[in-house]
Amino acid sequence: MSERRTQSLTTRSTCCPSAATSDPGHSIHQGGLWPPFSLGKRVNTPPLRVPCPRPEALLASWHPVHPGSQIFRRVFMSMGPSFPRLAACALVWLSAAVPAAAAEPSLSLKISSALRDRTFWNAGAIHVNVQTKSGETYDVDGPNGKVLPLSLLQTMVGGATVDTPGSPSNRLFNDILRMMAQDGITGSETDAKDIARNMARFANALPRLSATMSNLGLDALGTPPGIRGQASRSMSTGGISLGYYLDDDHQWAVETYVLAAPLTTSVTATGRPRYRVVLDGDGQEVEVLSPFGLEGQQILSSKLLPPTVMFGRYWGSASSRFRPYTGALAMYAIFYDTKATPALNAYVGGSNPGDTSVSIKNAFGAGPMLGFRYALNDSWRVNFSIGSVKLKTQATLVTRNSRFDKNTPAILDLGNDQAGLVDNVTGVILAGEGLLAVRGADGSSRSRLYDALGGITAITTRAAQSFSGNSSGTYVRKTDTQLTNTIYMLSIGRDF
Repeated sequence: MSERRTQSLTTRSTCCPSAATSDPGHSIHQGGLWPPFSLGKRVNTPPLRVPCPRPEALLASWHPVHPGSQIFRRVFMSMGPSFPRLAACALVWLSAAVPAAAAEPSLSLKISSALRDRTFWNAGAIHVNVQTKSGETYDVDGPNGKVLPLSLLQTMVGGATVDTPGSPSNRLFNDILRMMAQDGITGSETDAKDIARNMARFANALPRLSATMSNLGLDALGTPPGIRGQASRSMSTGGISLGYYLDDDHQWAVETYVLAAPLTTSVTATGRPRYRVVLDGDGQEVEVLSPFGLEGQQILSSKLLPPTVMFGRYWGSASSRFRPYTGALAMYAIFYDTKATPALNAYVGGSNPGDTSVSIKNAFGAGPMLGFRYALNDSWRVNFSIGSVKLKTQATLVTRNSRFDKNTPAILDLGNDQAGLVDNVTGVILAGEGLLAVRGADGSSRSRLYDALGGITAITTRAAQSFSGNSSGTYVRKTDTQLTNTIYMLSIGRDF
């Protein structure tokens, strides 16, 4: 057993000798840095002779002055008598192995070649036809919803005197004083009390409006019913797509647009005509049919970025000139830079430009796709496809600093759907405006204060904002919409 240990140690020292060995050159066995052993016996494998330089000679070639070289030399030589020679042999072995490895094709080159053989690109035009199915615009619940709830209006109606604390006319009087202070309007408290008293107690003022709403079954006054949006019927852009064949026969493929100009769209308003009651030249109430105040007008614009992924199969062989295509596409529509128009802002009572903001909820949709590919030559081809995607989205309109008066378009659209009804909200509001305006001497200080405050409509709606805690006059409205998009794609492309 001791003989085998001696033979093993002797063999180890002849391959990579210790620091005490004086041989000027040593060999690296072709099986590794150490010759193989089996149960203490040396396996007779012919050695691969590679000169192993002494570590002193290897270190002598390093920079003699640089501090890093001096430190590394001391650390290297302090690792023990065998480590420096073993490391020197390893360096020589690695330098011999690298050229052999470089001769073989690298794995990255093989992967790169496979990707290139299966990758293709297309560039062309995209055209979208849009069908809109819009729900009616509605007010959200809560203090930022309806402009004038019936329950709140009823708290402004009553016969108690204006000097009775907490009475309807007293509350209106205090709000009129607040409005005068906010808007810098000058006037006497006597005139303010007279206006508040007439609003709360005069039969043709708030009492009549409250009764009319009850008779029509209205729980609040807000956004006129029947308002819908109509998106642009078409939009177009250009784009570049990248695709990848999932098999060697170039049949199954996945493709996505990597670069495309955003789509631009707009929305116009549509609604029902309403019957209003107005005063004719003789001061008589006359019922007329009036068109919707925003009919056919653009109310917002938006940009749309629709990341799209297509998956399907090309029929026929890869060498066929004409190849039909069937598949599906998925789209995530991102709406941004959405802006309300001045017409919409004025209609809903925005008192300053830009008081109304609009946001559109992003939407996801998927649908079928058909098309074909025609090869022009060995390199280039023309592609055409058509797909359909439905998107369900929601638009949210937020109006701040809302102010309403008798000329606000939304107020004028609060009439009835049918003619001949005894009660008509718009008629009552306009009649009350006219009658209260002449209660008192024409041109008197009271009439001037009434006009400066904006009339009964402005006073009532601002008082409602104060009573409900919505002092900023912020109202939120929503519209739910389904967009059915038919997408046409025409492009030219080639494989990489």
